[in-house]
Amino acid sequence: MKRYQGSFRLLMAAIFLLFASGLAGCGSRQGNAEALKEGLQYLSAEAEKDAQEINQKLKEKKASQEKEQSTEEKDSTPEDTQESTHLPPETPDHSEDTETEVPPPEESLLPSSETPPETAAPEDPYADLKNQVETLNITPFSEAELAKMRSLFDRTVFIGDSLTQAILTYGFFDENHIKYKRSASISDLGPEIEAALQMLPDNIVFFTGLNDVSRFITDPAQYYEAYKEKILGILNVRPDIHIYVISLLPPSNDLARVNLNLARSPEFDEQLKRAAGDTPAVYVDCHWMVRQQLYLDDGIHFKEPFYTILFKYLAGEMF
Repeated sequence: MKRYQGSFRLLMAAIFLLFASGLAGCGSRQGNAEALKEGLQYLSAEAEKDAQEINQKLKEKKASQEKEQSTEEKDSTPEDTQESTHLPPETPDHSEDTETEVPPPEESLLPSSETPPETAAPEDPYADLKNQVETLNITPFSEAELAKMRSLFDRTVFIGDSLTQAILTYGFFDENHIKYKRSASISDLGPEIEAALQMLPDNIVFFTGLNDVSRFITDPAQYYEAYKEKILGILNVRPDIHIYVISLLPPSNDLARVNLNLARSPEFDEQLKRAAGDTPAVYVDCHWMVRQQLYLDDGIHFKEPFYTILFKYLAGEMF
């Protein structure tokens, strides 16, 4: 009803003005003018009232709309929302109710830019020996060291050719620990093996050389079979014994240049390594200790310092 109140007043003001105009046609000119003036004043006053009411209603409507919008924003946006309307709303803070849980960092699929710390390489127990070989400054056994070394190998017998004989020649061990045959190949060492077994050793060490190459030059596979046969034969008699096989070492460079058969020694060493691998025997690679300056003049046998390094190395590998 209120929305039509202003229009009703204007209507009444218009009727009054018409009425006043009608009276103007019947009355005096002065009275008519005054009546018309009063009608216009009344009409102007009513129009002003209507305008004020309209402005007031517009203000009230605008205030109501702003209040509704503020309520909606308060319900949908947390109190700490940033002013920018382009940012997504933040998660409401519930720190008063529960402790804040920090999410674990996501695992990146990209490789890390940081270089992982390098793992320290294990210390080489033979670094000092290798340095002695490299510099050819080989320290001989002292009397105390030699006695300790002999004690370690007390229940060990060495079997081989002239390379094994040199152990006795240089005085490292006596004949009870050395069984050898000069110029023999592995297939010729049956009697020496039997003699060694009679000593009831815990360990047997084979050290044969280039005679094996000369003996099996036409068929290296036969060398494999011959060595394997000797190893298995010993284990058949003494299953508890430990067998070590020293690698077949090459001739000197000078000899290899003039004797092409002996230069093929790496082929035979591979067969020796395979024979040890196919049995419980242990292959001991000694190539790293070979130096040209450690050969005797014949290019086959070695000087005493070579054997010093050999026994220090064997002590570490066997005990």
